[in-house]
Amino acid sequence: MVGVLVTFHEFGHFWVARKLGTRVERFSVGFGKPLYRWYGKDDTEYVIAAIPLGGYVKMLDSREQDLTDDLKSHAFDQKNVWARIAIVLAGPLFNFILAAFFYWLVFIIGLKAAIPVIGEVAPNSLAAKAGVKSGMEIVQVNDTPTPSWQAVVVSFIDQVGEDETLALQLKDPNSKKIYQTSIDVEQWPDNLHADNLFETLGIDIARPTVPAKIGSVIAAGPGDRAGLMDGDLITHLNGQTVHWNELVNFVTAHPNEELELTVVRNSKPILLSVIPEDRDNKGTERGWLGVGLDESVISNDWVRRIHYDPITAAGKAIDRTVYFSALTLEMIGKLVTGEVALDNLSGPVAMAQGAGQTAQSGIITYLSFLAIVSISLGIMNLLPIPLLDGGHLVFYLVEAIRGRALSDKSQELGLKLGAMALLALFSVALYNDISRLLL
Repeated sequence: MVGVLVTFHEFGHFWVARKLGTRVERFSVGFGKPLYRWYGKDDTEYVIAAIPLGGYVKMLDSREQDLTDDLKSHAFDQKNVWARIAIVLAGPLFNFILAAFFYWLVFIIGLKAAIPVIGEVAPNSLAAKAGVKSGMEIVQVNDTPTPSWQAVVVSFIDQVGEDETLALQLKDPNSKKIYQTSIDVEQWPDNLHADNLFETLGIDIARPTVPAKIGSVIAAGPGDRAGLMDGDLITHLNGQTVHWNELVNFVTAHPNEELELTVVRNSKPILLSVIPEDRDNKGTERGWLGVGLDESVISNDWVRRIHYDPITAAGKAIDRTVYFSALTLEMIGKLVTGEVALDNLSGPVAMAQGAGQTAQSGIITYLSFLAIVSISLGIMNLLPIPLLDGGHLVFYLVEAIRGRALSDKSQELGLKLGAMALLALFSVALYNDISRLLL
């Protein structure tokens, strides 16, 4: 995943640099020892390296070697400031283009989405006080239509830390009438997280009562280690008949406890013992089996299929890329101001887990995950931190305004401060990742 996203990012720098007459000495896919290399007609050395965790582009630079007058005209540092800005911007821009392409594929293929029907509503909760009732469908949050629970979650997250009301449009399950209500966002608690939004509002997701048929098993997860397989039908839990929701609720409430499952496989019952892993949820112990439901057992009354023709899908893909880019920037701002807790920040371990889990959940889930990470990579590189593309952009913009470049000493100081900032950011993210693994 990282190899694809970073290489495409570097290809953006490479392509624009070439178009603007800058000579690229090396374009490496991966890092470390070269496994295979060749030279193109453009005299660029193309390399496939041993460590596939990204790549890099090395451009001709007169600060690194003595060049003839002819070669100087093709050196990166000798290009005018606007050409350098365009080359630096190209990497993040290509990440956004790649994200839009992934979303375009998602909308072309089509995706099944859970209809956002409300389950239980806690008495005296924010939702109950606003008149929200069980069985209602959330059709719009503020000005955003919500055809799925994912759309609801994104719209809710967009309001975290805002001093506004959360406007809802709800459809009554019997009369189909649309009701409008609003919830005071200011009453949300300070410890709000992306995974406790519904709990803080006092609502639950309505889930159909369906057989506990396994559709996917996470490799090396508790279910996989216990011998569960795709297609298994879990009929009993500790001797009691069980459907999917009961299984999820019981497993969630009993981490690190041995459970006995009766599984029907090839029309034959099998007894299996499994111990759910403890997945910490912001201080709350939650059991996890690492298995997913076979969605074929869910009635169409609970899911809808969302897909578009290629032209419409392109517009939807661009809209989604722009939306998630803006949302990511907004959440970064709220992290800085403290409106969102720092433990929401994730690092390389969480990315690896997310990539593995989404890959096993199907192509649609994986493509959506790739798009989100590609957007994050593009935005991260645009942050005004020296060592990142955004830091170089700051240097070049200052040069464009002043008419001359910053001194080498000033740039060197900026690079040192940037390295410290990146190290601090990486340390917090890695600490969060390790904490989630250990708790």
